[in-house]
Amino acid sequence: MAGPRLLRISDFFLLLVAWFTAALSAYLITAFFSSPAPSLYQVSFIPLLVTVLVAVPVYFGLQALRAMPFTRWLAANWPTLAVVLLVGRFAYRIVGISFSFPNLLALEKFSLPAEFLAVFIVSVLAGLGAAWLLVTQLPTRAARVVFFLGEHARGLLLAALFFIVYFTLANVFNRQDFNTNNVFFAADSHQWQLRLAGKSGTQMEMRAIHPLAFLILRPAVFAISLLFAAQPINALLFLLALVGSAGLFLAWLFLVRATRNANFAFLFTALLGISTTNLVFNALAETYLFSAFLLILFFVLLQNGPRLRWLVLTGLAAFGVTISNLVQNMVGLIIVVLKVRRALLFVLWIVGLGAALNLLSRQLFPDSAFFFDPSAYGVESQHYQLGSTVQDWTARAGIVTRDMFLFSVIAPQPFLLNYNRDVRGEFPKFNFMLGERSSAFIGLGKIAVWLWVGLLLGALGAFAYSLRREGLTATNRFGLAFLGCLAFNFVFHFFYGFEPFLYAADWTYALVFFAALGLSAFADNKVLQAALLVLLALLTLNNLSFVDFLLKGLSPYIPNV
Repeated sequence: MAGPRLLRISDFFLLLVAWFTAALSAYLITAFFSSPAPSLYQVSFIPLLVTVLVAVPVYFGLQALRAMPFTRWLAANWPTLAVVLLVGRFAYRIVGISFSFPNLLALEKFSLPAEFLAVFIVSVLAGLGAAWLLVTQLPTRAARVVFFLGEHARGLLLAALFFIVYFTLANVFNRQDFNTNNVFFAADSHQWQLRLAGKSGTQMEMRAIHPLAFLILRPAVFAISLLFAAQPINALLFLLALVGSAGLFLAWLFLVRATRNANFAFLFTALLGISTTNLVFNALAETYLFSAFLLILFFVLLQNGPRLRWLVLTGLAAFGVTISNLVQNMVGLIIVVLKVRRALLFVLWIVGLGAALNLLSRQLFPDSAFFFDPSAYGVESQHYQLGSTVQDWTARAGIVTRDMFLFSVIAPQPFLLNYNRDVRGEFPKFNFMLGERSSAFIGLGKIAVWLWVGLLLGALGAFAYSLRREGLTATNRFGLAFLGCLAFNFVFHFFYGFEPFLYAADWTYALVFFAALGLSAFADNKVLQAALLVLLALLTLNNLSFVDFLLKGLSPYIPNV
């Protein structure tokens, strides 16, 4: 058995970088979870845990990168470096804009009281000591970790950068001092905040279309709350950012395996992360974030060809969050696996287990509706969009098309209206549609949308050519599955949902994945990579202006602290 490995001088530098990153992360996360009144447990346990969890992977990740000659790596991976710079600047600007509105995000929320600093420092040092032991004493056991971190360092780095973005916006958008229902694109974010983190949330109604949402999501929030002795609302905000960034990492896994080009996969993963959909719904307390995460996870598992039980477990969770997810799971399973019997068995398992868990959920949360009770869907009639004339249908088709293929990635200028209803008083309302009118692109968004449309058309043409020439290859089967998911969402939301963008998380992943797979034959093309970089640069500027518009519109309604 090999003894402990002695550290070289260069290892100490990597450790210092890892320690600094870990200490800064520990401070911010400790201050956040311990707000507004820190406890000794929080200030001693959280820094220790976070320091170890951050320092060790950062160190091994840096060690894996050090093994590569930098000049040769840069020549082959310049798109990756450019994306990191673009997304890093975007994250920095999101933080800066958010803190420029003190009534939306107060700096004190991420500051520890002076009397707890000594305990915090001791805890961080203990964490650094534990990280040192893991790094120096377990090199052979850590070989798999080092390999994984080196292979997927890009995806992990991108997830970490977007965690900062989503975490910042989650703290801005989800208010305890203001009812945000119907403020952001018709989302019921305040109700879901109460359902998932409120003391009396279990007494609220749970519609049949979310049969297991209480059972799946509320325990996750309270597990984080219990671990960090934090308020449930803080646990929820952390969970939103964690799941959103984890979904991006899963997207990276899928795309890098499907396209076999790390730079190309990195570009499209960043595109998904910075899309309008992710910026809004990865930061709002709603079900859409969790649906998107589980749908992406399902396709990652399907890509690996796992046993049916893993697909069933993931499909059951996706179905439990929103029952319409079952259709997308079915589309993927039938087209990719090409076994109808297996798909039918999958549905039987989902419906059977879902019904049993729905009965359990009803016992624990009495106001949960049964998904297998037809009368429970009467309330959904208020969301039906049934036009009476050809003009109505044409207008609806135009709105859904723009929301699905354009607005979900590139943000137009939203409509901002002022409402005054019931006991809520005045509140703003952001939408991408006003009657039969849709929002318009402004500034750099006009250029970005044409570039995006060109890439989509190119992906569609390349996919059609590949399908005709090569038939149902593995890549083409997934591409066809994502087209099927897009078609389902288009038809479904042609008839259901007043503001189609509200459901964008259910299809944006499929849109971006299809574009990436359609263009994957040209993944090594430098011109295409440069075009994607230009689109991403335009998107960072356009969607940053979009976020700034939301914050400026929301700020006047939020009381100053």
